[in-house]
Amino acid sequence: MKVYLFKLKFLAPYGLRVGGEKDTGNRLTVWRVKGVPTIPSTTWKGVLRSVSSSLTGQTVQVRSEVSKRVEENLGTDRSQVLQDPVNVLYGTEGLAGAITLSDSPLIERVETRQHVVIDRKSWKAMDKHLFQEELVFPGKVDLMVLLRVECDGVEKLWIETLRYCVDPGIFLGGGKSRGHGYITLDVNESQYALVTDLKGRPRYRSLRELIGENQ
Repeated sequence: MKVYLFKLKFLAPYGLRVGGEKDTGNRLTVWRVKGVPTIPSTTWKGVLRSVSSSLTGQTVQVRSEVSKRVEENLGTDRSQVLQDPVNVLYGTEGLAGAITLSDSPLIERVETRQHVVIDRKSWKAMDKHLFQEELVFPGKVDLMVLLRVECDGVEKLWIETLRYCVDPGIFLGGGKSRGHGYITLDVNESQYALVTDLKGRPRYRSLRELIGENQ
């Protein structure tokens, strides 16, 4: 089994709102952890899984230890699970995923914007339908990733997913129609390390090298 560590850095120039609970009926807030605006790991996982799903048209042959674990949890009828690299990478019922993602705290300014609801038929502002939206403008967003490679195809799928994040990029959270949430992976600032010695410090290299090696 190979183990990778990734320090990913995303560019976020247009503001983000990964939604929290509404303060009132007309205020959209950002998700906070101990008062700090945060992109939770579950949001990252959902968005990246969607990208990976759109990219894969292949099957993956899992090694015996993965196959055995799935059989113990799901029974012998496991063909759909084992043939889908997305399930192996991100997990599914009875099978832990090969990837672990961090939360991403956003230690930057939060702005409140005023909006009005537009009637889709007349394309005019609706009376008494004003609402507020919180936006965070972090500029850059950090994401830590741990990847355990136990089967063929998973590493390739993850590399292709990272390439997609570089270009064309992905959307996180709400406000997409207003251009919010668009982010791209900065391949020059992002790093990766292949863990070969659990007692030693990982040696990070530019992510560009890994993407180039797997093209």
